[in-house]
Order: sequence, then C-alpha cells, then structure tokens
Amino acid sequence: MIRGSSYAGFDDEDAEDALSYDDMRPGCFQPGPRMEDMTTNHTDVSLCFPSFPRFCGQTFLEAKDKDLALLCVKGYNDWMIEEWCGGAGRGHLIPIR
Repeated sequence: MIRGSSYAGFDDEDAEDALSYDDMRPGCFQPGPRMEDMTTNHTDVSLCFPSFPRFCGQTFLEAKDKDLALLCVKGYNDWMIEEWCGGAGRGHLIPIR
C-alpha cells in the first residue's frame, strides 16, 4: 500500500514509500483501533469511502462475470455493515456503498 492513504505518524516526505500492514497504525484496518484513533483526534463520526470497489461498486460492475460481481458487491456490503461499521458503535463509522 502506498503510504499516502494511511501514513499517520510518518513524515510527509515518506508519503510515497511502500507500506506493509506491520508498518501501519492498526486504526487504518481494524475497527477497534480506528475508534481509539478517532477518540484521540476528537472525531465523533467518520464516513467510510470505498477504495478498492470504488463508488457504487464500479470495480464489480466492470467485471465480465456478472454473477460473481453481484456476489462480490453483496459480500463487500455485508462486510462494511457488519464487520467494519457494525462493531464501532452506532453512528460512529458511516458506510458509503
């Protein structure tokens, strides 16, 4: 992953360097630590913008296998609602699907 999308705690000049999960703050990819980071930053609510699937699931829409694409959209939406936003407490992480 390019550090620019999750480089909290690093200097700006390092933003283009590659980054592994071991180097990232857990709040970049785990809901519990994300809530801790939000509390530290006095942030009550965060909109969760999709990166890989892009808005409205464009990545899946462009797939050749439409049956598989539909399953991917459903799986992504379920994960976003149940796993990422659902464990964060009501209204703290708002999904944009």
